[in-house]
Amino acid sequence: NIRSWLGIPLLARNQAIGFLNTDHSQPNFYTEEHAAIANTFAQQAVIAIENARLYEQVAQHATELQERVTERTFELQVMYELAQALGQTTQLGDVIRLILLHLYRAIPYDLAACILATDLSCQLVIQSQHAFSANLEATLKDIAWTVLKRLGGKSCDKTPLEVRRIQPQAKTTTQPPLDSLGSLIQVPITVNGVTVGLLLIGSEQTGQFGTEQAKLLRTIADQSAESIGRLQLLLAAQHQRLESLVAHLPNGVVLLDAEQRIVLTNPMGQQFLAVTAESTVGEKLFKLGKQPIEAVLTGDSQEIPSEIIVPGSPDRLFE
Repeated sequence: NIRSWLGIPLLARNQAIGFLNTDHSQPNFYTEEHAAIANTFAQQAVIAIENARLYEQVAQHATELQERVTERTFELQVMYELAQALGQTTQLGDVIRLILLHLYRAIPYDLAACILATDLSCQLVIQSQHAFSANLEATLKDIAWTVLKRLGGKSCDKTPLEVRRIQPQAKTTTQPPLDSLGSLIQVPITVNGVTVGLLLIGSEQTGQFGTEQAKLLRTIADQSAESIGRLQLLLAAQHQRLESLVAHLPNGVVLLDAEQRIVLTNPMGQQFLAVTAESTVGEKLFKLGKQPIEAVLTGDSQEIPSEIIVPGSPDRLFE
């Protein structure tokens, strides 16, 4: 039964955002005066709608800003806790482990890795939230080596690359091992202008990381570089003290680290190693004569002291 109809568009910045409509059962009911009144209502409606939109935008911006402040505050807290932990460590291996574990709190990832190349070793540590394939491990090795070379860092070619995995406790899951990464960002670790390592994070999904995550990763890499530089100075000073202590001892002295790598020898120890082993400073010591180094260190031999015979003309006997 509509006989009269009046419609006014709601125009905001010359764009229609809505429509004000009214109708009546009597024919020719609406006049120019009605149209003017409806137009006034339409203009007021546009102002109210625009104000409401502006308020929503401001409220949304304030919410996003508050979320960013909260996120940034948490990141700073993580960085502070990492700095405190790094300040107390005395082992390079602990530096890598602490970095990777704190990193996940600041930037959620599926997998993170750190390669560190020093004068004594080259180590790749991988932290993953779930199982990953041998293929992905090989890919990470290639990436780490390639980028480290390109940046002019220490080469791992002459030193076997050790790979360590840090993973959560095994959980019952049907999820297949992670085999590839859709997102990856990496930053170098530089100490006194020399690239000594690489820190990287990856995600199975694409587009997971942006500029903010890259900046945060860069900050953590710089933080780790400071700790590594401090430990390198500390270790160098310790080596100098040890060298001065053992240099003139009448016995051969060989100092090994936890991985049985030769860290330090005195002159007589170096002479004896040339006869009893094929390793030198910076390399792993696998055996003395024909005896595995593990047997020598653990005292598996019933003889005290252990005796090592090196065949020759004449044979040489070492205790």
